[in-house]
Amino acid sequence: MNILLVCAAGASTGILVKKMLKFLEGTDRAHWRIEAHPVNMLDKMEKEFDVVLLGPQIAYQLDHVKKQTEKPVDVINAIDYGMGRAENVINQAIKLTE
Repeated sequence: MNILLVCAAGASTGILVKKMLKFLEGTDRAHWRIEAHPVNMLDKMEKEFDVVLLGPQIAYQLDHVKKQTEKPVDVINAIDYGMGRAENVINQAIKLTE
């Protein structure tokens, strides 16, 4: 699976990506691609990914992002985002693709 996380600049979301990749190490999902990019890069990136997750700081852009892509889209739970709960965010992405 390829998971795209988008936020305002991609910096804080990049920290979560590292935690998600670390969580997947040593599992049958270790080959998954997870990246963070600024939301203004969505049109260039979304075709390469199966699901798009928005950082909670840009939750107000959810409807706009849904119009930009046919991929499943949701906002990352603010607590999971802030606490870096990689497993929860990965499970959220999985549920969106089912």
